[in-house]
Amino acid sequence: MTVNDQDDTMYMKPASMYNLISPLRKYRGRLALILCLGAIGAAMTLLLPKYMTNFFQNGVFQVPQWPVIAGMLLLVTASGAISALQNYQLQSTGEDIVRDARLALSKHLLRLPIREYDQRDSGDLLSRVSNDTSQLRNAFMQCTSALASGFITVIGSAVFMAMLDPILFGTAITLLLTVFTLMLLSAKFIERASYDSQYTLGDLTSILNRDLAGIRTIRASNGFENENKVIAALINRVRLSGLKIARIQSVVNPLATIALQLAAIIVFGLGLWRVTTGLLSVEKLTQFIMLLFISISPLSQIIYAGSQIGNSMAAMNRIREILDIPEEKDHDTVVTTINEHMPLVHSSPCPPAVEFQHVYFSYGSKPILRDLNLSISQGSVTALVGPSGAGKSTILQLIERFYDPSSGNINVLGKDITTCDRDDLRSHIAYVEQDSPALSGSIRENLLLGSNDCSDDECRRALKSVNLSHLLDRSDKGLDMQIGENGIMLSGGERQRLAIARALLSTAKIILLDEATANLDADNEQLVTQLLEQAEDRTFIIVTHQLTTVRNAEMIYVLSNGHVIGEGKHDHLLKTVPLYYMLAKNSSLRRP
Repeated sequence: MTVNDQDDTMYMKPASMYNLISPLRKYRGRLALILCLGAIGAAMTLLLPKYMTNFFQNGVFQVPQWPVIAGMLLLVTASGAISALQNYQLQSTGEDIVRDARLALSKHLLRLPIREYDQRDSGDLLSRVSNDTSQLRNAFMQCTSALASGFITVIGSAVFMAMLDPILFGTAITLLLTVFTLMLLSAKFIERASYDSQYTLGDLTSILNRDLAGIRTIRASNGFENENKVIAALINRVRLSGLKIARIQSVVNPLATIALQLAAIIVFGLGLWRVTTGLLSVEKLTQFIMLLFISISPLSQIIYAGSQIGNSMAAMNRIREILDIPEEKDHDTVVTTINEHMPLVHSSPCPPAVEFQHVYFSYGSKPILRDLNLSISQGSVTALVGPSGAGKSTILQLIERFYDPSSGNINVLGKDITTCDRDDLRSHIAYVEQDSPALSGSIRENLLLGSNDCSDDECRRALKSVNLSHLLDRSDKGLDMQIGENGIMLSGGERQRLAIARALLSTAKIILLDEATANLDADNEQLVTQLLEQAEDRTFIIVTHQLTTVRNAEMIYVLSNGHVIGEGKHDHLLKTVPLYYMLAKNSSLRRP
C-alpha cells in the first residue's frame, strides 16, 4: 500500500487530545510530581521581578544589600535544580509512554487476522511501531512541559501584569491572542501533511525491508538501478511531504515570533509613555517588562507545542488504525477445546483427524475451494496433489484456521474448529510452511518455537532425524549457533529440514507439510519419506508436487479448480484419474 493507493476514506477522523492524554492515566503520580515541580519552578521565576525592584529607589538605580543579591542567586539556583529534576521526570515518563505504546502495538500486530498481513506492507507496520510511537513522546514532552511550567508561568505573569497596569496588559493580551489563533489554524494543515509524510515513510521502510531481504536476487539480476529509482522516488516524496510541513511552519513560526516581538516593543513603548506622564512608576514598569519577557519563553514553548500536536495527532491516527482492527479471536465464539471430554461430532470411537464437509472458500471475489469434502484418518499419511492454484495450500491454512471458510464445516479430531479456541487448536497442529522460512536467531530458538520445555538432547535427536547434526559441528556454540537473518546461513534444504525438525519436536498430533521436500536432494527426500512412514502415532497431511514423497501414502486426494476429482492410493489413481497420471508422468512415477 502506498500513499497514492489511499483514498480520502483512509484518512481517519482526527485523534482528539483525549487520545494523546489517555496514556498518562497510568502515570498519575509521576505526572502530579511533574506538575508540582513545574508550579514551584514557575512560582520561583515569578518572584524574580519583585526582587528586581530592589535595584530601584524612587526611580533611581541603586545596588541592593548583599542579602538581597544572595537571596536572588539562591532563588535562581533552586529554580534551575527544580527544572532539571522536572526535565528528568518528563524524559523518563516519555520513554515509558513510548514503551507502553510499542508493547501494545507490537502485541496487537502479532494477533491480527492473517488477511491483514496479506493486505498491508510489513515495512509500514514496522514504521508505526518505531517512528509513530516516537511522535507520542514528542507530544507528551511538549504538551506536559508547556502545561507544567509554561502555562503556570504565563497565567501567573498575566495576573501580576493585570494588577500592575490593566491597560498595558490588555494591549499585550490582544496581540498574543492573535498569535494563538494563527497557531490553531495552522495545526490542522500540519496534521494532514504529517499524516501523508508518515505514510510515505512507511512505504519507504517497506521497500527497504523487501530489498534487504532479497539483496542477493537484486544483485544477481542487476536490479540495483531499478530498485534505486524506486527508493529515490519514495525518498523524494518524503522530502516533498516534509517541505509541505516546512512551508507551513516557516510562515507560521516567524509570524508568531514577529508578533511576540512587536507585542514587547509596543508594550515597552506604551509603558515608557505612561511613565513620562506619571501614570506608571519605573519600579512597576520594570516588573511588568520582566514579567512580559518571562512569559514570552513559555509562550513560545506553548506555541511550538501547538505546532507539534498536528504531527502527534497524525501519528496517533496511524497507531489507532491498527489498534482498532479486531484481533483474530475477537469475534470467535469458543464453546469447547479439543482436549475437553465432550461428545464428539461423530459417533465412531475414533473420529477423523481432519474432515471437510461441503467447504467453500474465496479470497475476496475469487473462489478457491468449491464444495470440498475430505476425510483424513488419524495416524495416516495423506497427500494433497494437483496443479498450482488448485487450493492445496489453502486447505492447510483453513485447518490452521488462518482463514474461515465461506460456508461448510471443518472438523479437527471430531470438533468443529469454529467452536474451538484457536490457540488450543494450533497446539494440536504443526505447520511446515512453503519455502520454510527460518527465524533470525539460533538453532535452538528455531527448534523451540512453541516448545520451550524440550531438552538439548531432544533437540539434537530432532536434528539427527532430519540429517542436520552437522550443523552443530559448524560452531563451538552448538545449538546456540546463529543462523543469520531469515536463516541466510543455511541452504534452502537445510531450512526446510530445520522446520520439519521443529514440527517433529512439537507435541502436535497433526503435522501439515506444504511442499516441505521441494528443496531436498534425493537422499534427504528419501529420509523424510521414511520418517513419515515410521511416525505411526501422528497424522501427516502433505501438499506436494513431488509424488515420490507420497507414493506410499494411505490416501491421496487429487484436486483441480478447488474440488476433489479423485481419491485413493497411487496405483488406483494412475488408472482412474488422468490428471494424476499426468502428474506422475511428469514426476517419472508412472509405474507402481
